[in-house]
Amino acid sequence: MVWGESLGTGVAVRLAGEAEVGAVVLESPYTSILSIGQARFPFMPVGWVLRDRFDLIGRIGAVRAPLLVLAGEQDAIIPLAMSRAVFAAAGEPKMFWLAHGAGHNGIGEAGGFAAIRSFIEDYWTLQR
Repeated sequence: MVWGESLGTGVAVRLAGEAEVGAVVLESPYTSILSIGQARFPFMPVGWVLRDRFDLIGRIGAVRAPLLVLAGEQDAIIPLAMSRAVFAAAGEPKMFWLAHGAGHNGIGEAGGFAAIRSFIEDYWTLQR
């Protein structure tokens, strides 16, 4: 299983797209680091300084394992719309779980850990 949180979701998607994994959990995924940078610093040429744009939207289609996307309803770091866009671009099987009232760092405590456990029990495929 591959589990990525926030910035780590870019690494998780890249790994899961290049290797066979049993399941993928993305907690607060973004569409790309470029998109985050442009949203936060609209007058800066952020694209010029990025070596890897961690383009989840461009890479999520290569992920063939069952996918769980978790997002915080009140996340002030990664907009909820970005997490939803990553989910929409992913193939099946997939599941989206929203932590009502949670911010960027409170997803697990808001019920996310239970959602992950349930997802693993239902979807994790073991490669033998």
